Amino acid sequence: MTKRDKEVPLGPEPERPRWDDARDITAMTKWVNWHLDRHEFESMRVDLDDPVWDQLASQDAEELYLAERRSPHDPLYFECQAADYGDIKPLRKRLPQLAKYLHAPPRAPHRPKMNHLLPPELPESQDARRTLQDFLAKLPTVQGFVIIRPEDPDPKFRELWAELRKLPPEYQRYLADLRRYEAEQRMFMAAQDVVFIRRLWKRVFKKQNRKTAPSAEEIAADRYEVSVDDLKNYQKKHPRILRRKSRT
Repeated sequence: MTKRDKEVPLGPEPERPRWDDARDITAMTKWVNWHLDRHEFESMRVDLDDPVWDQLASQDAEELYLAERRSPHDPLYFECQAADYGDIKPLRKRLPQLAKYLHAPPRAPHRPKMNHLLPPELPESQDARRTLQDFLAKLPTVQGFVIIRPEDPDPKFRELWAELRKLPPEYQRYLADLRRYEAEQRMFMAAQDVVFIRRLWKRVFKKQNRKTAPSAEEIAADRYEVSVDDLKNYQKKHPRILRRKSRT
């Protein structure tokens, strides 16, 4: 069995829905998300013959994806996070003896390209880092991106947002910057997914613009928990994303 023949451990492909069947919205969404998940894993450029995949096969898709991302408890979490997005300076600053040997890793296709916002300024204090690391580890995530939404009325996060409001002002400023940055990246990824979805539909169904729900925008917006209207406005402001090929 070759690497290309071996299946990425996401379970069997859901039954392909009919293009014009508007009765079951979830069927198309589930089928498209399976292909998006598969594409994410293939973009990681991993060795699918590695036994680790057999150990992880029982986990769901999001757990597998998150396994590739660093934990907020990692002592170099902030620096490595910045390096993942192309900014190697913070890591070099923390490891001056190795600075000349450190270079930003090649950006894998599944990672968003830094486009408008820069990663927020990293805190200097080790106490600040530890406090923020502990808080980040508690945050909900979507596709590996942290969600900071203190206005969310969901009672299960009420204590978490109350804890955020008690943090020192400089910590809150960092988290506010991180919120804007992560939200921008989620929107960017959703816009790329719209392109992927339409090309997937064109390849399989010979059509790419559905007149019934769910639309490509609705599937991508739901996947990254962004507003459909905001996503459409983002596409209008950044038409170059519609021509991207990195995720297809």
